[in-house]
Amino acid sequence: MVRLNQEFFTGLTKDRPVAEGYKNVFITLTEGLKSGKLKAEHAVPSFRQLGLWLGAIDPNDEAGSWKRVAEEVRFVDHEGLEPHQVNARVFTESNLAVRSQAFATLTSTLIASKMIDAYEAVPSVADTLMTMMPNQKLRNQRLAGLTHIAAPDDEVLEGHPYPETDFSEKYVTTSETKRGRILRLTEELMIFDQTGECYRRAALLGQALKNEQERRKIRLLIDADAGSSVYVYRPSGTGETLYNTDGSNLNYIGSGGVTNYNSASPLVDWTDLDLVRKYRATQVTDDRIDGTARPIGGINSNLTLLVPEGKRATANTIVYPSQVGYEPSSSGGVQFQYAQPVAGFVTRVVSSPFIDEVNGDDYYIGDFNKQFIWTEIWPLRTAVQGRDSESAFNQDVIFSVKASYYGGLSAVDSVYVTKVDGA
Repeated sequence: MVRLNQEFFTGLTKDRPVAEGYKNVFITLTEGLKSGKLKAEHAVPSFRQLGLWLGAIDPNDEAGSWKRVAEEVRFVDHEGLEPHQVNARVFTESNLAVRSQAFATLTSTLIASKMIDAYEAVPSVADTLMTMMPNQKLRNQRLAGLTHIAAPDDEVLEGHPYPETDFSEKYVTTSETKRGRILRLTEELMIFDQTGECYRRAALLGQALKNEQERRKIRLLIDADAGSSVYVYRPSGTGETLYNTDGSNLNYIGSGGVTNYNSASPLVDWTDLDLVRKYRATQVTDDRIDGTARPIGGINSNLTLLVPEGKRATANTIVYPSQVGYEPSSSGGVQFQYAQPVAGFVTRVVSSPFIDEVNGDDYYIGDFNKQFIWTEIWPLRTAVQGRDSESAFNQDVIFSVKASYYGGLSAVDSVYVTKVDGA
């Protein structure tokens, strides 16, 4: 990996106005991190050294320099700004604090890169169970749809008119929230950071944000917090429990459900999944308004089984076919070992410990990507923020890096994922 040095910074700033030189450094560093040619902790292992290279820190008066930096970036806040907007705000000759603010901007860029790398490195089950809708401009959107349309049943005789069909509009609303954390960089941490502690804390924050988001998404997928009025399903703009135990949303097997499917079905063997297959084939129907509701074609194809972590091994043995072969029997003959008969029904097993903390027995089967969408106002992003509070001043905070994301999960329908009471 490339490690930057004084010559690198001199080459980018030599014979240029101060602000233009720092702008050149910012653009080069940003593009290098984005392309992967530079890695933050290898490129600039010490933020003190970065301050010296930029001239923001005077080696003959380091204590005074850090205080000056803290004061000159006190009211800086780059949240929501694109790189070109940061350029226009910071890297101008009229900015008398350009050295300090350039240092803060470059430091936050390096920390952000480390934080985002750590965030994206955390594996996610939830993200594979939803359809992503990035770059949304509005929150609490109304997502419109249509009821099913009746297909033609009768022959159209010669000279007779074609029968008319009808449908109605339906919609759900989305709900997005902003979540985030702040990493405070103190004078002591910046001066004595020779072991990558700043980067380590940035990585831990990135991982923590991703884990928090994963837990939040999983709980929404299984509708864990509907009892606290946190709804993932909002038909016609009104939140309601997604997996109603009375079976009214055509997605529940268990106590209180519809006839023949109104008792718990613990996940033990293939017959338990076969019960779900039969339920979805016979009880899950469309919502047409001009005729008798009918089963939904393809409702049982290529589905995902979502289970608590404690049920993963059991689910694997049920879904993934065992080896077909012959083996001796006790009577001296041969005994055929069958593959799992429901292997084509469920094609993937995923699990999450965030289900176990809610219920270690219930499981979910369906086409999650068809039922759930993630509307994203913005992905994980970071911004430098000055120490604009008395508490930050008292704690010798130089500046802070704020990380946040803004989005929400919504169910656009109720029939594509089935919850099974496994108790």
